[in-house]
Amino acid sequence: MIAGFVIALREGLEAALIVGIVLAFLARTGGAQRYWQVFAGVASAIIVSVVFAFGFQWIAGGFSGPSAQIFEGITTLIAAGLLVSMIVWMERKGPSLQAELEQKAAATMTATLGIFFIIFIAVLREGVETVLFLAVLPISEGAIWLGAFLGFAVAIGIAYIYFAGTKRFSLRTFFRITSIFLILFAAGMIAYGIHELQEAGVIPVLIEHVWDINFLLPENSPIGMVLKGLVGYNGNPSLIEVTAYLTALAVLLAYFARHYQFQPPTQQPSATEIGIEPKVYP
Repeated sequence: MIAGFVIALREGLEAALIVGIVLAFLARTGGAQRYWQVFAGVASAIIVSVVFAFGFQWIAGGFSGPSAQIFEGITTLIAAGLLVSMIVWMERKGPSLQAELEQKAAATMTATLGIFFIIFIAVLREGVETVLFLAVLPISEGAIWLGAFLGFAVAIGIAYIYFAGTKRFSLRTFFRITSIFLILFAAGMIAYGIHELQEAGVIPVLIEHVWDINFLLPENSPIGMVLKGLVGYNGNPSLIEVTAYLTALAVLLAYFARHYQFQPPTQQPSATEIGIEPKVYP
């Protein structure tokens, strides 16, 4: 549940911020009559994301035995890669996200459905990523989706407070904190994906169990399930699982520690600073 909550909170907040930035830009430039494109884009992206979720589950349900483990292992590793790229993208693009969105919005104001496609593509990307991330989490399905629902609700509330409260708190700090949790998720996904591929015989086992502490903390216990979803806990991991997990965790944490140290936050440019003058569009 906690893993689903954090992932949905992060993805939902990114989508909500994009929607809020475009709505604020339209209000400032006299484009309020185009609000319907924003809401239509959000609704359409949600519908397509739901269809993708059912389609993904249908495809996954068509596998059994070793083929199911291979499918789940490969999908989990792909999801881990997407999760890492999403964290990197937000850290690099976050400071200039508003300016870039306003540039795109201004460039498409004369197009009939320009705003619609900006919102649709942005929200759909977040929706598809969310479905994929949640689908490969090794915890109970009901808990995942309950956490996801709460995460989306909180994300909408944070976005509303952020825009209504004249941006008085630092979203950059929020994203950095949640990035730490997502790095743990990503490392856990990598270990879990390798575990499934080992079960299918695709990756050699070498040493089957480096340790076995399931007698102290069983994986299927309430605490074990929470840790499994949060940090990829495995009570009796193989040598390759442990090596992959620690390597991924060390590389990701080192990258972000170095990036945060040498790349201090930059002031986000306003629309006028990048050459966008407020205009009134019909």
